[in-house]
Amino acid sequence: MIDSRFSIGSIETTPKAVEEIDAVEEKHLSCGIECVDNFLSGGLVPGQIVVIAGDSGIGKTTWLLQFLEAYEINGVSTAFASNEESLQQLKAKCDRLELKKIKISHIVSVYTILKLIETNQVVVIDSLQGVMIPDEKGSIDKKVLNLITEKAKLFNTSVVLISHATKAGKEKGNSSIGHQVDTRIIVNHGSDAFFMERPGIFTIEKTRFGKTGSMCWDMRNGKFDMDFPFFMDLYTFDRDFFKRM
Repeated sequence: MIDSRFSIGSIETTPKAVEEIDAVEEKHLSCGIECVDNFLSGGLVPGQIVVIAGDSGIGKTTWLLQFLEAYEINGVSTAFASNEESLQQLKAKCDRLELKKIKISHIVSVYTILKLIETNQVVVIDSLQGVMIPDEKGSIDKKVLNLITEKAKLFNTSVVLISHATKAGKEKGNSSIGHQVDTRIIVNHGSDAFFMERPGIFTIEKTRFGKTGSMCWDMRNGKFDMDFPFFMDLYTFDRDFFKRM
C-alpha cells in the first residue's frame, strides 16, 4: 500500500478537516555519522527523493560512496547504480577510499534500477541524465524521475539522484525536477577556505523533511573527512567568514 504522505496522483482524497486526519510519525534513517545526520535533519526519510547537483569532479560521487558505506555499517541496505562508470572503475574508486561494505553496479535501464529500489533501503543513482528507458529517445528525465519516485514511495526507499549541473550550479534538464523532488542539494567549491586542502560546500536549498543550510567537508588524500565538518550555517554559506578570521 502506498503511504498517503507520498502519493503522487495514484491516491486521491476528498477534503477533510485537519483535526480528522491521523498524524504519521516522520522517521529518519541514521547513517551513524552524527554531523551527516544533523545535516539531513536526522538522516534520510524512507521514500525521500533527493537530487544532488554540482560541477563535474567536485566530489559528489565520492561523498555519496562514503555516505552509503556508513549506512551499510549501520545496518541499512544500500545500492549504488552508475551509468557513468564501469564496475571496474567503481571498484578502483572504492578500493582507494577503503570502502568494503557497499554494493555497486553499472546500470543503464530504469527498469533494472526499479528492481534495486524494491530490495534496498537507500539507493544512489549516478546520474539522472544517464538513465535510459528502452526504445525511448529525447528528453526523458521527467519520465524517469516519475517512475523512480513512484517506486520509491511504494517501497519506502530513499533515493538520491546525482544530476549534471549547469554553469550556474543548478541541475540540468526539465526545470520542474527541482520542484518535484523532496530535497535539493547543491555542491560548490569552498575556494575561500584557503587553509583547507579541497573543501566542498554542500547546501540543502530545499527540503520537505527538515531544515535547509550548508555544511563544509574537506577532501584530503582523495576522500572526505566525514566525521569532521568545518562549517555549518542554517541558512546560507557566508563567503566572507574566512576573511574575517
